[in-house]
Amino acid sequence: SAHLGAMPEGVSRAFSTGVQAYRQGEFAAAQRLFGRASARAPRAVDAWANFGTAAWARGDSAGAAMGWQRALRLDPLDAELRERLRVIQSPVVTSPAYVPPVSVDAAALAALLLWIAAWLVLAVPAATRIANARAVAGGGLLLAVVMLGAALELNDRAAVRGLGVLRSARTLVDAPTGSAAPVAAVSAGEVGALGAREGAWVRISIDGARAGWLPVAAVLPLDGSAGMD
Repeated sequence: SAHLGAMPEGVSRAFSTGVQAYRQGEFAAAQRLFGRASARAPRAVDAWANFGTAAWARGDSAGAAMGWQRALRLDPLDAELRERLRVIQSPVVTSPAYVPPVSVDAAALAALLLWIAAWLVLAVPAATRIANARAVAGGGLLLAVVMLGAALELNDRAAVRGLGVLRSARTLVDAPTGSAAPVAAVSAGEVGALGAREGAWVRISIDGARAGWLPVAAVLPLDGSAGMD
């Protein structure tokens, strides 16, 4: 993940000014400044995390969820971010909001090391190989493939495209019309997977039990720049 020290001067300046504004209780200004920093440096974990914290301080649950989700997907081992998000939405493993506490890079590196180690075992002359070398190497190769698959899955989980944050508490309905029947209640800041779109309506799935339609304007795309609302 990017560090602010390696970012352009304008980004670092916006971040520093945002910190000052937050300390002075000017949360709306701080949110705008952290949003400006994260828009210019979308892999800066601290900018996203602070955007979320400033949003939460001013009662903007959607902005808080957006900032903390973006930060956690860049740094999935951050336990503090995970706890903050727990206040907004329960961490259900099958939910689009869930971010596994495993680094994509670590899983990919493990797959590579297992792959290399397995082939090194096979490269040893037959006379000096360990017992059952072929079986050991085969197991290593299989495990490497499994780890690579896990890394790809983690990478997909870390992605933000196709996800949305609820701007406010609402009721999902069963069809893209104003007269449709209600199907589930959702809260501000909850994250869901966006699906089909019809006119000014979009379908969203929050978890296995809650899915339905709501106005497009009610959703903040997670892959967009930090909102300034």
